[in-house]
Amino acid sequence: MKYYLQLKGKRNIIFQFLNVFSLSLLTGCGSDSVSPYGSEGTDSKVAYVSESLETSEIYLMNIDGTEKTNICEGTTPAWSPDGTKIAYGTVNECSRGIMIMNADGTGQTRITNSVGVAWGADEGPKWSPDGTRIAFLKYYIQNIGIYSCNPDGTDEKHLTDNSFQNTEFQWSPDSQHIIFVTDMNGDRDIYLMEHDGSNQTNLTNDPGDDCSPCFSPDGGTIIFVSDRSGNRDIYSMNLSGGNVTNLTNTGTEVEYTPRYSPDGLRITYTRREVENTSANLYIMNADGSGSKALLEEQIDDVEGPVWFDNGNKIAFTLTRFRCTEQNYTSSICVVNRDGTGYNAITATDVRNYRFSISRGY
Repeated sequence: MKYYLQLKGKRNIIFQFLNVFSLSLLTGCGSDSVSPYGSEGTDSKVAYVSESLETSEIYLMNIDGTEKTNICEGTTPAWSPDGTKIAYGTVNECSRGIMIMNADGTGQTRITNSVGVAWGADEGPKWSPDGTRIAFLKYYIQNIGIYSCNPDGTDEKHLTDNSFQNTEFQWSPDSQHIIFVTDMNGDRDIYLMEHDGSNQTNLTNDPGDDCSPCFSPDGGTIIFVSDRSGNRDIYSMNLSGGNVTNLTNTGTEVEYTPRYSPDGLRITYTRREVENTSANLYIMNADGSGSKALLEEQIDDVEGPVWFDNGNKIAFTLTRFRCTEQNYTSSICVVNRDGTGYNAITATDVRNYRFSISRGY
């Protein structure tokens, strides 16, 4: 992924450090596209990023792919819980901050600012489920911090006040806690903290690489990805880091981007075959049983699976690596949870990804 800065007439200066960190979200540990609890309906709207070599633009469309509208330049859109606002990151200014706008693209307003931070950028906003706060990442040349603020930009707080890489965060369903990934102990571990950044606790604390945490809908369980057994598998644990269970344990295959269904009974995830480097979207029961591939063909990569339509359907980004100037293309697709009804809802010859689904009231 490439992020661009327009600076004194020179276009397409690439934030190389952002490129590296963002690409990691496409591989072993996936990124969140929307609230993972999946209450979005069939009348929901999708905000997504369409990227070319020149710019990154945010589009809106219906969940069936119709009525696509280009609303602004930007990246990482995120719908508010009530579906009336969209938070997103800017791409076309010397200071890359978080913006907020109405659901139709009007009223674009900056709420954060990275001016004065060397090669800084604010990105990846996520609303708290109660809609009262927006958390986001602030990139520096040496580290990444997790911040939060009110929706109007006031009361900005640095939640992870350290000099390490703090990424892959997620709000708890009750908005009282945040889980995140950090390398403050050398390898990457999963930490739990209060919504204000206090009481930071290492939940994994093992020599393996732990990432991609996701709360269960009731907030009582966390699923995550770890290579502690020598292979990248999906695990579950309780909020104190205990009762750790390997849910996949496939041996030679790699699993990532786990997401709970709205009722907490199922988990969707990506499985990659190491030998031929192809991937597929899978579904399994919450205890790890009943694993099943959902796509008829193996593909290059699957990113950010998201449940919607009350857990009956799953949206995801399908990526194909190509020998082209853009190196890879991505399209947003949907499939029923039984594997039927597969459909690409955006074009397949460009990069369409980083999507967020409104709740569709």
